[in-house]
Amino acid sequence: MIKTAFLGAYGLGNLGAELCLMEAMRAFPAGRAFALSTNPTWTMRCVPGLEGCFREGQDLLALAPDRIVFGGGMFGLSENFAAWMPWMAEAEARNADIHLHNL
Repeated sequence: MIKTAFLGAYGLGNLGAELCLMEAMRAFPAGRAFALSTNPTWTMRCVPGLEGCFREGQDLLALAPDRIVFGGGMFGLSENFAAWMPWMAEAEARNADIHLHNL
């Protein structure tokens, strides 16, 4: 069962971002799907099939995802790359596959 972490601008009250997450979940089907979200209650309510949310890089590593999908909802900005690349590099060192999607 593939565990996938989706990194995007989710939980900000913009349904367009959550629609990006739903599209990414279709493009990268997972047995277990988790998403970065500033408001997990909102994201979980909007996105069917999502198992849970996380907020910090350490939470991402604790999930031990098999795959990380980066992108969606105006997330492909330099500050987001700078903030999340070290965490993704660590996850990749632990054998996670990294995908850039919907930037």
